This record gives sequence, C-alpha cells and structure tokens, in this order.
Amino acid sequence: MKVICNDKTMEVDEMTTLPALLRTLNYRNTVAVFINGKQLLTSQIEGYRIHENDNIRIVRILGGG
Repeated sequence: MKVICNDKTMEVDEMTTLPALLRTLNYRNTVAVFINGKQLLTSQIEGYRIHENDNIRIVRILGGG
C-alpha cells in the first residue's frame, strides 16, 4: 500500500507497524512522529499500524544547550 513519509511516496506491506517502518528507515527512539498532521505520543507509536495513504512525518529530536 502507498504512504507518504517525509514528503516521499513509498510502498509498505499492509500489516506494517510504525516501529517496523522506523527500523527500516534507520530511525532510533528519539523521534517525533506525526500521522496526518497529528503528533503521536510515545506510547502510541508502539502499537500504531500504518494505513493506506497515511501522511507520515518523522522528525529527529536533537538536544542542545
């Protein structure tokens, strides 16, 4: 099925979860994830299953001081 991830269209399997996608794209746990414009809580990421035409935005969290 097709999804948009960081402005790029990509194909994923129907049963793909968000953690599996993050691993595939080499993201670690320090990310913020927005699905269709709504930010997911960290607790929501683990169980989220990706849907057809989801617009996914993954943002790396950077620390500084």
